Amino acid sequence: ITFQFNIAEQLSSIFTTFAVRNKCIFGNICGSTPWIFCKAMLIFCLPFCIIFVYFLIMTAYFSLAKLKNINVDLKHAKSKIILLAIVILYNMYIVFAQTVFSLNSCIEFGTSGWYMSHELNVKCYSKSQTTWMYSLGVPGWILFIIGIPALLVKVLYQNRHIIGMYETRRLLGVLYNGYRIDFFYWETIIMFKKLMVVGIIYLFQFLGAAVQIPTA
Repeated sequence: ITFQFNIAEQLSSIFTTFAVRNKCIFGNICGSTPWIFCKAMLIFCLPFCIIFVYFLIMTAYFSLAKLKNINVDLKHAKSKIILLAIVILYNMYIVFAQTVFSLNSCIEFGTSGWYMSHELNVKCYSKSQTTWMYSLGVPGWILFIIGIPALLVKVLYQNRHIIGMYETRRLLGVLYNGYRIDFFYWETIIMFKKLMVVGIIYLFQFLGAAVQIPTA
């Protein structure tokens, strides 16, 4: 299971880096859409694409096994897909947070007005920027910023009575190993602490490090 966790983490890291850093490659896909908004859409779609590809691979494997009359455990396969989804979302949480906060991060250029910190050719508070901000920011907050910790708490709470058993630790231990059993939810609190730090870095960027560091 450790191998599977490592694979999930490496996949999310590789694909995120590939999507975020390769502006030249994805520029043709984005068209006239500003890169910061196109990048946000790519990152938001990324975990679902990885899970879908893994689902197709598993489906092909089971189809082949069925043709060869090999018995397969569908319930175990379903658990692996759900587990992979949880691990990928957990590992990408900070990436999602950075992406959502970057949509609201602006910096002032004197009399020229406010422009997006990470896309200086997009003026803040314009109709276009506001539309993109709400179109991507609201789903980002609901699905990822709030949704991921809520999903983790739900999964852990449902298994709270067997949280100390070997099989549960083998599958979900990455979310609570290192904490006391009665504090199995503590990782979500750590996630919100990280979220606050990311928010301070991005939202108070215009005030400079002198304000950001003490606040964080």
